[in-house]
Amino acid sequence: MSRRYTLGELAQMSALRQSMLLALVFLFLHFLGALIIDNLVRRDFDNQVALELQSRFQAIASDIRIRGFQRDDYPISGTVVVYYQSDAASQAVAPEGIFDRSGDFELEPFQLTRLRWGEEWQYYAGDVSGQKLIVGVNLVLRTHFLSVIARTILIVGAVIAAVTLGIGAFFGLRTQRRLNRISLVLEHVASGRLDLRVDTQKELDDLDVLGHRIDQTIDRLDIVLRQSRDFATNIAHDLKTPLARLRLRLEQAIIAQTEDQIESAETIEALQQCDQIIAVIDAFLRIARLESGTIRNRFEPVDIAELSEEVFSTFEPVAEDAGYTLVPQISGPVTVKGDRVLLYQALVNLIENALKHTPKGSRITLIANANALGVADTGPGIPPEAYAEVIKPSVRLDRSRSDSGAGLGLALVKTIADLHNARLVLSPNPELEGSGLFIRMEFTA
Repeated sequence: MSRRYTLGELAQMSALRQSMLLALVFLFLHFLGALIIDNLVRRDFDNQVALELQSRFQAIASDIRIRGFQRDDYPISGTVVVYYQSDAASQAVAPEGIFDRSGDFELEPFQLTRLRWGEEWQYYAGDVSGQKLIVGVNLVLRTHFLSVIARTILIVGAVIAAVTLGIGAFFGLRTQRRLNRISLVLEHVASGRLDLRVDTQKELDDLDVLGHRIDQTIDRLDIVLRQSRDFATNIAHDLKTPLARLRLRLEQAIIAQTEDQIESAETIEALQQCDQIIAVIDAFLRIARLESGTIRNRFEPVDIAELSEEVFSTFEPVAEDAGYTLVPQISGPVTVKGDRVLLYQALVNLIENALKHTPKGSRITLIANANALGVADTGPGIPPEAYAEVIKPSVRLDRSRSDSGAGLGLALVKTIADLHNARLVLSPNPELEGSGLFIRMEFTA
């Protein structure tokens, strides 16, 4: 189903604006040409009327010179009139002052016998045998003809205007849709979706060539990122195997150890460090698997309110034993499309992050509603300028949060949020004034 655009969106479409501008320029040139043609037709018609009058005048003048003026030969009609000054009948019906004129001239509308009001006439006057002869022709046919031409030009112009604007809008929107698709693909690529393509079938014009080049660029970028991800994953796997062997030997050394307690404590500490390194590698491997995006294929509706209740029931006694207060702010049901295990892991990471980096006695709030899923705490918080840094892998702040860790907890949450097309937002705790920390995932509709 095609999308409906608002007037504001249509006004911002450069391809549509250009097409409509060309259509308007074409219409302007069309009407300008129509005015020029109308002016030329009028001028040519007036010249033809003048030539016809002069020719008719010469013929009547020649006839008068030969056999005199015969009124019955020139009756007054609705199209042609002949006045001769020496003829009493002509003087009776002739407009006042007409015999005082000479040459080719037009007279304002007047009334004659058997003629209508408002008709325009054109006359030619001259001397014949010492008297004034006037020949006139009714311009009603000329006026009608010119009005028909004007109406025809307007009707044809209106049809051409509608067709031109329609064609301009069609091709403008068609081009704009192609540009919008390219823009949408680039937007998704910027957010990490490298599985989308412009899918240009044939290179028919420059936009097809551009789409093909963009697809080629995304293909190369996808290959490079996959190679980098695979390289990092392989390194992690290669490190994990010898570390696992080292841990096994340390366990065996603890079991077989017969020396003093100090050496045994050092061995146990080495074993703990080994476990921490393995945990870091496991976190890197999880992030690499999530960034591949293949897990989206198993997304299903998840009630985050129910999920949050489950997380709360699990961690409430853990937080209490550690000296913290975990409280729920859950309203629901609220359903999102995603992976239940990953969303559970994201909440666990946020709660563990709050337990690690806030002083004992702090209150930790688990929030789940239609707008957000996250955790707020009453700890010291972090500077706003550091928000963008703490969600990067292996980034840690050593001001108020100096506990052990690899700095991968929030990076994993960020990866899970991106996978669910959600924004990971950090801000001060809304219940406090500029302190504390509120980390939540905001899902798009």
